[in-house]
Amino acid sequence: MKNLSRLALIAASSILLGAVPAAPPTPFTMNFFGFTSSATSADGTWSANGGISEVGSFTMSWTVAGNQLAHLTATLVGKQGSITLAGALRQVATSATDSELTGPVRLTGGTGFYAGINGPGKAALSISAGSLTGTIAGKVN
Repeated sequence: MKNLSRLALIAASSILLGAVPAAPPTPFTMNFFGFTSSATSADGTWSANGGISEVGSFTMSWTVAGNQLAHLTATLVGKQGSITLAGALRQVATSATDSELTGPVRLTGGTGFYAGINGPGKAALSISAGSLTGTIAGKVN
């Protein structure tokens, strides 16, 4: 009888724990303003709201492989820790000196408050006259 009571308690606990819904992904928007330090890198400031609410500095670099595909990596440093992200973006020249980087990115980790952060996003960045501006919008899992 003791074993039956224990089994019933374990089953009830499992059912109740399974009934707790996982938190849905939370949308965020990041805004970037910086300057290019080379043809394939930039640094500056960022701010975010929504699922990430923070301000800080960033460093970003990309390598261009055939077909205008830019492999982007970035580190964002804020007051609560750092966030890393990566993506394969399409780089399109809009003039002899200007271009746009667009496409999917992924939050890949972080430190401090952001340890273990991840989630998908979409980048829309512009490079013009030596400055980089744009947004990354997505969801934090």
